[in-house]
Order: sequence, then C-alpha cells, then structure tokens
Amino acid sequence: MDKRTKRIEIMDNQVGNIVYRETKERFTKVSKYVIDNYDPLTIGIYCKIINLSRKLRFNISSISEILGVSKAKVRATIVFLEKEGFIQRFPVKDEAGKMRGWMYVIQPEQLPLDERTCAGQKAVL
Repeated sequence: MDKRTKRIEIMDNQVGNIVYRETKERFTKVSKYVIDNYDPLTIGIYCKIINLSRKLRFNISSISEILGVSKAKVRATIVFLEKEGFIQRFPVKDEAGKMRGWMYVIQPEQLPLDERTCAGQKAVL
C-alpha cells in the first residue's frame, strides 16, 4: 500500500472515566480546526485533557489544579468543546440507576451535528 494512502487505524484508550480515540501512531494529532478556530485557553485545555487522559482519572478539579486555571473556566471549556463536537459526555449510573459521574469521550475530529451531546444528552438539532 502506498504510504500516502495508508489507512490510519483508530484505537480507544480508556483510563478511568475518559476515553480518547486516537491513532496507533506514537504522537498525538490535534485537529487543525481546533488550532485555527479556538482561543489559546481552549486549545490548551483540549490538548492537556488528551495528554492527561492516559495518566489520570478525569475530573474538573484535577484539570484545574494541573493547568492553574479556575474550575469555572475548565467547566465552561468542556461544555464548549462538547457543543462543538470534540467531547462527548455520557452519564454513568450505578445498578440502582443513581447518577455516579460522567464518561467523557474525547474525539480527534469534530463530530457531525447528529452525533454530538449536550450536557450528556443527545443534542437536539
């Protein structure tokens, strides 16, 4: 197969409650759309979430502490990235149906509108 037409294989990496969909290559790709269209804070939080997803359980407090930004800014950025289709968020419930937290799926490319979530629910178009 020609190198230029090589198919990129996608694999899911999961640590705790975060899944990052990535290529099997040894480096992390960030969508050019993110770099070209978002402010530095959003780019930084998105990249740090991807990088840290391999090492720790995701929560607002840990990301806030590591980046040295407020929890409110981290939370707002995650909500924004979810609306933009780079993060999907799904509620995690226990056997009794009680809410226990969130499962985050970090996407390498922007999802189509019909696949996005909003506050953990399928987005209404």
